[in-house]
Amino acid sequence: MPMYNLWDILIKPALDCIELKHLVEIGADAGENTKNILNYCRQRGARLTTIDTVPSREVLALLDDFSDMFTVSSKTSLEVLPELSSYDAILIDGDHNWYTVYHELKTVEKSFAGSDRWPLVFFHDIAWPYGRRDMYYSPEMIPNGFRHNYSVKGMLPGQSDLAEEFGLNVGLCNALHEGGSRNGVLTAIEDFIKEFDGKLHFAIFNGYHGLGMLTSKKNIENFPKLTGVFDRIEWIAPIGDAMQNTVFEAVRLSSESETKSRLLHELNQQLNESSAH
Repeated sequence: MPMYNLWDILIKPALDCIELKHLVEIGADAGENTKNILNYCRQRGARLTTIDTVPSREVLALLDDFSDMFTVSSKTSLEVLPELSSYDAILIDGDHNWYTVYHELKTVEKSFAGSDRWPLVFFHDIAWPYGRRDMYYSPEMIPNGFRHNYSVKGMLPGQSDLAEEFGLNVGLCNALHEGGSRNGVLTAIEDFIKEFDGKLHFAIFNGYHGLGMLTSKKNIENFPKLTGVFDRIEWIAPIGDAMQNTVFEAVRLSSESETKSRLLHELNQQLNESSAH
């Protein structure tokens, strides 16, 4: 589910709390959230840099109306982020694997080293299925030591192995197993946070496949209204958990339905073949 579902609930309220001159978006999909961000940036007098290796026609079309404040790059995030001198917030919804997300964060850290400033960082897909499992849009881009064995198969809730048939995201390169070290988006974030000895603040909302919000405690001191947004995430956490359970049930039911349809189709074929003889 795209990140735009969380725009009004959590993302915009958090952005309202900070000074905003430059926002970075990693992964734009069909541009639904990009359009939200651009309209918002225009109101705030800010600019947007969108990073997407294969920007959609919808995203590129937005350049017509927002060319004065909008840049689109088709390079990878790990190529572009070191080139950006400053930004106030970043939305990470690109390649959902440990290597990419961890090194995106390390690049952010390097960019703001020695500064009192720290951006507000949003992450999507930190809950199931990619919180604890890597997915690779371009497996060849991930170094061998960091790339798990993978297959183009779907996933089922509560099952570490990939499904033999059906399941969620059957057409993507998903790691063979869920969990373990250096596996998944949430694992990457947690590994990064451990290096900061309590200086960062992180909150999770599990709805819509999960939104995470991360910033420095110093940034919260600079923009104290952020405390209210972090508190809101805690207050609505049970709703997010319930939404995630609904996703689990929907995926299970869909997989069971597809399995029954296949079995029924095979049974009809056998009956037709028997009738023909």
